[in-house]
Amino acid sequence: MKNLKLCKKIFLAPLLSFLLVFVLFLGCSGKEPLYEDPNLMAESDFFIDLDIPESDDEEQSVPIIEEPETLAASSGTGYILEFPQLSGSFTGPGVNFAELNPANYEVVNREAMEAMGMAPWYVAYLAGVRLYREGNFESSIIELNRAISLNSDYANAYVYRGNAQRTIGNLARAIDDYNHALEINNSYAEVYNYRGFAHAQRGDFHLAIADYTQAIYHSTDYADAYFNRAYAYAKLGNWDLSIHDYTQVIRLEPDNAIAYNLRGHAWFDRGDRANAARDYDTADSLLMESSEGD
Repeated sequence: MKNLKLCKKIFLAPLLSFLLVFVLFLGCSGKEPLYEDPNLMAESDFFIDLDIPESDDEEQSVPIIEEPETLAASSGTGYILEFPQLSGSFTGPGVNFAELNPANYEVVNREAMEAMGMAPWYVAYLAGVRLYREGNFESSIIELNRAISLNSDYANAYVYRGNAQRTIGNLARAIDDYNHALEINNSYAEVYNYRGFAHAQRGDFHLAIADYTQAIYHSTDYADAYFNRAYAYAKLGNWDLSIHDYTQVIRLEPDNAIAYNLRGHAWFDRGDRANAARDYDTADSLLMESSEGD
């Protein structure tokens, strides 16, 4: 009898423990875990998708304004491109797009930009542009070489590299880069002007005039191209066409004292001293007004 009671205790103890655990489990199963509390936000909900293109193998789509950049001046030396700006907006609240524009960076941080998902070729391009603007043309060319090796279809990289090559006197290489840029975009008026300028520096004024004419065809109010073509016509002794183009510059830029002065030279070489004197006087007056304004 004692043995029977002992067996019942040994058998019932585990059974009661099992039932107790089972009851506790049923009692807790209806409660929501703490991390699923509707008043809390999952970590992933705090992530703001910056919508920056993925890097490496996939085809890139960088939000850049593809319109031709403006020129700095009309004195025949205004050939520096303005820094390209990004366009569009990032998704998510509280994101100031301008703060994330690489154009606002004092120094191009390659690692940071690539970590953000920016394409390596575009990071190299931005570095090349920054160095170009700082006047470090040889280092700029190195960065632009890298950009082009990673993406050979981006016209602006060729344009900047061409300008850098031309600035340090590598005119043949500059012309080659402009050719590549025009193969990608043959309506890029500024590139025709730059290539014409390179031809003129080599003394090939007929080729220069052909390029300036193309630039004017694609941008009819392009004062720099008129100015440069007027100068090329003058170098060939074609005074009438030179006067015509300087007149177009003056129409577009009435305060351009240099255009008046050079048109005066053309009038003088053509034998018309009265018109030459008038243009010289106007140029002097504009220069005086400019100096007084300063």
